[in-house]
Amino acid sequence: MFRRLTALITPLILVSALAGSASARTPVQDGMGAGMQGMPRTAEEVRPWTEGLFARLDANQDGALVDGELAVLDNPSGGGGRFRAMILRADADADARVTLEELAGGTQQMFERMSRRGGPGMGGGGMTALPRSADAVDPWSEGLMTRLDVNQDGAITGNELAVLANPTVAAMGGSRLRAMIVQSDANRDSRINAEELSAGAQRMFTRMDRDGDGWLADDELPRRPAPPAPLTMPPPASTMPSFPDMPPDGG
Repeated sequence: MFRRLTALITPLILVSALAGSASARTPVQDGMGAGMQGMPRTAEEVRPWTEGLFARLDANQDGALVDGELAVLDNPSGGGGRFRAMILRADADADARVTLEELAGGTQQMFERMSRRGGPGMGGGGMTALPRSADAVDPWSEGLMTRLDVNQDGAITGNELAVLANPTVAAMGGSRLRAMIVQSDANRDSRINAEELSAGAQRMFTRMDRDGDGWLADDELPRRPAPPAPLTMPPPASTMPSFPDMPPDGG
């Protein structure tokens, strides 16, 4: 009798184990689009983006994010520090466990804050999109400060500029922004506060506005660097000119 029960139960255990293993290997399907570090561009995308982020980070699937599960966001060059800070601030009841609803509330607040300061939605024109009018310089500067001040200590430091050194961001104007921010450090304390950044942004705009009309025309915007010229291969050896015969010694 015992052997018969064992024969019936064992296949069920194996099937259950295989199903769990397959589920663990199945990639999370979500609406995050650009990946875990993509950001929602519209209010309608906030909830799907939050659910996707939560599913990716909740490694043990217990319905809450804890500090250990956020270690994957610790790469500063990828901008993960911004998401980590947002997630930790979303812990409304301060129990060191962030639920989906808490994360959704934190994401919504982040979206609204960056929509007010950084243009339409969190995507907007991107960090590297420059203000086109004099009136837009201060809001643009505030939005840039919000995006880069990951730990929200009121200053941008060297580590928080790492995202602008990313090759893709640098090619889109990140190098120019990084230089402007570093040059804005008026008191040379390696910490750029909001006032210093605003002054630096104003100087940058004034320098680009060559005709002084308070508007950056297309020809006043910096040009993106031209792509490198393709490498040219040398012609086959058969078509290359041959060296002339050398005269014999003493000839």
